[in-house]
Amino acid sequence: AEYGDIHKVDTTGSLQQLNVNGQFTLFSSVKYETQQFGDVMEMNKIGPVFLRIIFYSGIHPALIAAIISRQSKFGEMLLPSGFGISDPNCFGLMQVDSLHLLPHKINKNYHAVKGNPYSEEHMDQGVTFLIQLFKSMTRNKLDWNKEQRLKGALACYIAGEERVLPLLYEQLDTVTPGGDFANDVIARAQFFSQQVLRFRNT
Repeated sequence: AEYGDIHKVDTTGSLQQLNVNGQFTLFSSVKYETQQFGDVMEMNKIGPVFLRIIFYSGIHPALIAAIISRQSKFGEMLLPSGFGISDPNCFGLMQVDSLHLLPHKINKNYHAVKGNPYSEEHMDQGVTFLIQLFKSMTRNKLDWNKEQRLKGALACYIAGEERVLPLLYEQLDTVTPGGDFANDVIARAQFFSQQVLRFRNT
């Protein structure tokens, strides 16, 4: 509740065509229920670390799962080094921007590598970053409710505060990869929330 109710966040879902059971489909809003169950099964491999993070962070477990799903497909889209296949400047399951490969570029959006790509240290870093962004949205978007601020924090997570803060709520995804990051993550989170008991039983 502290960071909003993921089920009350409006979402248009993904703008991308996703392959489900050999067929391409365009997901939107709550019609996300058929999104690859393999993602959930992969989450079971990191269950213990995942549980420790969610118990003290206050972030809904389904939201963390959704970020990991979108960012690295639970590790499938990582190089052996732990950096991303699509973005070699981002590290780990949550694809946190890293200074490791860019020592000459000092930018507040970049972070030192912590832990291994599947570690508690890495996930703690990503979740802490998201919480900081939510607090920034709270300070800067006084007329937005918690759910709007949460969606704004997701846009900041991938695009940076400096690009997101000037935007209207309806414009959040205009600066994110694919034009759908915040909406896609929320849609995935709403789907994954139905699988929380599976995480708890890991």
